[in-house]
Amino acid sequence: MKLGVIRRCGMRAAAERSAFTVVELLVVIAIIGTLVGILLPAVNAVRGAAQRTDNLNNVRGIVSGMLAYEESKKTLPPLVYQYETKKTNPPNMEMTVSWAFVILPYLDLQNQFDALNTKKRNWEPENQVALGTPVQLYASPRRRDAGRAPFATKSGVTAALLDYAANGGVMVDNQGQPIRLPSSPAGVSLTDPYKRRFDARYSGPFHPDLAVPMAAVRDGVGSTLCVGDRWIGPPVSNYTDLSGMPGDSFPTTVRYANPDDSQVGTAFPTGNDDPSVFKFGAIRGSDAAFGFLDGSVRWINYDISPIVYQSLASINDGRPVPPLD
Repeated sequence: MKLGVIRRCGMRAAAERSAFTVVELLVVIAIIGTLVGILLPAVNAVRGAAQRTDNLNNVRGIVSGMLAYEESKKTLPPLVYQYETKKTNPPNMEMTVSWAFVILPYLDLQNQFDALNTKKRNWEPENQVALGTPVQLYASPRRRDAGRAPFATKSGVTAALLDYAANGGVMVDNQGQPIRLPSSPAGVSLTDPYKRRFDARYSGPFHPDLAVPMAAVRDGVGSTLCVGDRWIGPPVSNYTDLSGMPGDSFPTTVRYANPDDSQVGTAFPTGNDDPSVFKFGAIRGSDAAFGFLDGSVRWINYDISPIVYQSLASINDGRPVPPLD
């Protein structure tokens, strides 16, 4: 009997010794918290690096679509395509699509392209499949998944978003001199850049007046920007993010290498609060992803020389471009 009591007491003591005390539990929690704090930045760094790679791959895919279009049509895609039978000048923006829609067949999205009803306006329900179906390639992995965004000119209607923009080059005045573009979109027309004349010395490979042939790119395809990250700043009036398939507004389809009219006068975002609707730029960091007309892709840092940047944006300015590395 005594032996049984002793054995039970021993088992009780062993059980009591194997249990965690509150202090030991707190120590374990603290260790786990420390490990998470150490590993989390590394995980975020890996995720960020993967997103940068995916972003470049998106740009590469878009440029490949552009070049496949050029091989087929013998011109680069038009910035804006007016699909109605009776063309007007200026075009009826409700019957237009952007370069992003025009190259869909060259991105293995022929069915979506064929869904466009050319007898209907781009915002009408009959064109929601063609213009409203999200395209994963057009969504920056650093920003979001593929989705929809509002039309610029039709309240309550959405279409596929677009996080990348075509290179419009450098906008010039009537004397052919580069201008500073508004640092705020207040008062800027949704179609203002569409009214600028083509000037091969400064224009980029995408212009509203014509589809540019590759032969016009005299500065070299490896030294001319094709597409890049579209800077999307804070919400501003009607310019907040915009659908990319219709051709109804320039803030979604095209970007330029001009400096802004602020005191700083930069051609890239000055921070997350930069409201410009003219600039290329990425959601974070100090560089943006670009694709060139030779199919190559690379990151360009915001501190690039403004002269070099404008030379990369124009198709025939005649200035040699130094190595970018």
